[in-house]
Amino acid sequence: MPLPTTFPVEFEKVLLGGEMVIRGHEKRKSDRRRVPHFWVPQLYRSVVYSEILNKRISAIVTRRQIQLIHEYKGFDNYLLQVGVM
Repeated sequence: MPLPTTFPVEFEKVLLGGEMVIRGHEKRKSDRRRVPHFWVPQLYRSVVYSEILNKRISAIVTRRQIQLIHEYKGFDNYLLQVGVM
C-alpha cells in the first residue's frame, strides 16, 4: 500500500527533488493511542548557478535536490534530464 502523500500548492515554488509531505500516525508512548502526524521535508534557501542564463538564481530547495543537481553536474543539466518546466 503506498504512503499517503500530500503536495501543497505552495510547493510549486520550491525545488523538492521528489520529496513530499507524508501523512500518517505516530505512537508517542506505548500506552497511548496513535496521533495524526505530518512529516515535512526540510527546506533551505540556496543559490544555484545557471550556465545557460549565466547568472545565479536564489531558490528554496531540499538537501535531496542539491544532491541531484550535483549528480547531474549542474542545474541546467538537471533541468534538461529531469524535464522540469
